[in-house]
Parts: sequence; structure tokens; C-alpha cells
Amino acid sequence: MKNEYYTRLLAIEAAALTVIALTVAFQHYFVFDPGANQNFSLLWHIPFNLFYWHYWLLATPFIFKAVKRFENKAVYGKTVLYFLLPLVIVALHQVLSAVIIYGFLDFLNVETLVYKRIFRSQWAWVDLVVYFVVAVGINITESQKKFQAEEVELWKLKSELAAARLKRLRNQFHPHFVFNAFNTVSTLILKKEKDKAIEVIENLRALFQKAAEEGTNEFIPFDEEMSFVKSYLQIEKIRLGNRLEVKYEIDDNIPGVLIPPFILQPLVENSIRHGISKSGREGVIEISAKINDNKLEIRVEDNCAGSDGFQAKGSGVGLKIAESQLSYLFKDEYVFKAERTQNGFVNRISIPLIKKSN
Repeated sequence: MKNEYYTRLLAIEAAALTVIALTVAFQHYFVFDPGANQNFSLLWHIPFNLFYWHYWLLATPFIFKAVKRFENKAVYGKTVLYFLLPLVIVALHQVLSAVIIYGFLDFLNVETLVYKRIFRSQWAWVDLVVYFVVAVGINITESQKKFQAEEVELWKLKSELAAARLKRLRNQFHPHFVFNAFNTVSTLILKKEKDKAIEVIENLRALFQKAAEEGTNEFIPFDEEMSFVKSYLQIEKIRLGNRLEVKYEIDDNIPGVLIPPFILQPLVENSIRHGISKSGREGVIEISAKINDNKLEIRVEDNCAGSDGFQAKGSGVGLKIAESQLSYLFKDEYVFKAERTQNGFVNRISIPLIKKSN
């Protein structure tokens, strides 16, 4: 595809140069030199001008390579591309033209012809103009290709993110969590603890509603994300009772900061599923958030490793989706780590600080 693209460009350039060559040939013969001797007949003007203008067809690949190599090389590259290279190409063009004129017409001596073609003729200036037209044209074409490639890549990323969001919504609540929640409701009803059963149902409703409302947003305020996480944790606290304690350490200037939605919930869910639920003892989850060096730093830590250990970063579907979301939004400007501690695991997220506009 790439070779076909450049073949088409060269074919268009060849056609354009041929038209220019024939136009100049007829113009010189009929307009500028109507009374010239037979040495300057059409049999001279046409072949010579075809050579003269098709020279640029041969020079174009070298100019193309120079643009690719030197365009982004600051002062050094610009000097080569827009000063040294045009002088070399134009001088070579005029020397070849002088040699051909001398060889076929025996017109003046070759040294005089070279001097005149380079220093005393308008054609050297025309050559410079042609060089810069070709160089700028290549530059524009390459920029357009790069822009189109970036557009395609952006479209692919957006498509992948949309698919990831849909997958995230489908997997937002692990089936085991939903089963446990409804099992908790039925148990509370049997125990005639109506208020707690209603509380679980209300928190479930809030979770599903928030998941539907915020599923297409790239960023949401931190306090909305925490509201979502707290609804989730409230259900688990009712289910686990005294076995789950949650501590929060959120700086006062955090709530208005923007973060990607559903980033914290997978971390909290893993702490419960693979730590507290399997440890058989009381567990504590600590959630902290602070601003440090223009970064939002979030930490989710538990004190229960569980019987089979805690899932490391990227090993669960929810965590993989969360990381792909961070990668799409922040490229290489984020940190997402899971580390084993003495008693459990700690997850750390660091992302660029984005504040909510007023």
C-alpha cells in the first residue's frame, strides 16, 4: 500500500513535469527564439526540456529521504535540508545542463556554460523554487499521512475504549458479589431485619444507577467515585458484619478532582474477595487519597492476604480494564502497582492532577 501510494505520487509528478517540459519547449521555440538557427529547433528544445524537467523526478527520492531524515533535526537538519542540499542539487542540475548543451551544440566552452548557468542565468533561481516546492510538498504529504495515521489510531483507541467500557459495565459487579448481595437480602428478610434488607437493596439500586449513568464518562469527580465505592462497601459491611472495617484518609482538597470512573471499585472488590472473605478473620481496608507534586495519589490497602493470596495487578478482569483505561487516558503518565505487604496487599495509583472546572 505504501509503495503504491508513492508510485502514484511519482506518476503524477512525471505527468506534471512532462507538461511543463513540452510547454517550455514550444514557448522557447515559437515565442522566445523564433529566428534562432536550426541548432535550436524543436528537435533540440523538446528532448532537452524533457531531460531538464525530469531531472526533478530523479531528485525527488533523494529529497524525500532528506525530508524524512532531517526535518526534525532542529538547526542542523534545517541547514542541511533548506540550504546545503538545494545548493548541491541545483548546482548539479546546471552542470549537467551545461555539459549537454556543450556536447550536443558545441556552444561556448563548458566552463563558461557552467558559470553562466549557475551565476548568470535565471534557471538556477527557477531550480531553487522547484526544489522548495518539491520539499514543501513532500513535507505536507508526510504530515497529512501522519495525521491520517494518528486519526486512524485514535479511532481504534476510541473503539477499544468503548468496548472496554461496555465490558467494564458487564463485569462491573462480579456475579459472586451479586449472588452474595441477594443472598444477604434473603437472609435478612428471614431474620426479619427489614431495615437492613432495604438498605442493601437501596445500595444495589444506587450502584446499578451510577454504573449506567457514568459508564460513558471519561472523568468524574472524586467524591462521586467515592460515593459509588461506599455504596458497594456498605453492602459488603452488612454481609460481613464485624469482619470488615473501612478507614478513609481523604485530603480536603480532593473531592473536586477528576478521575476515571470505576477505578477504585475493582481494587476494593479484590481486597474483599481474595483477602478478607478468605482470611476467616477481621479485615481492614484503608483508602487514602492525596495530592503530591501535581499528581493524584490513591492507595487501597488491606490487612488480609487470604488463604490463596491477593490477586496482583492485572490478573483480574476488573483490574485489567482499569489499567487499560488508565493507559488510554494518560499514556505513560500513570502508575498502577499492587504490592504484597506483611499482612496483605496495597494498591497504588498515581495519575496527573485534573481539577474540575468551575
